[in-house]
Amino acid sequence: MNRKDFEAVAQIIRFEVVFVEDTDGHCYNCRERIRHIANELADYLAMRHPRFDVDKFLTACGVKYRRK
Repeated sequence: MNRKDFEAVAQIIRFEVVFVEDTDGHCYNCRERIRHIANELADYLAMRHPRFDVDKFLTACGVKYRRK
């Protein structure tokens, strides 16, 4: 994977984050699920690419924190 791939994945997640924030509660705990997906992807991508920046990726996804 290259930088464009990482950016595309982050953009997809960001769209979902914005969509969930605009809904009126139809999806139980959607934001937390999206954060979980973003963190799982970040872990995977970090294993695949030694220079992958997890924090930058999560910021691009619209996820404000890294799970512990």
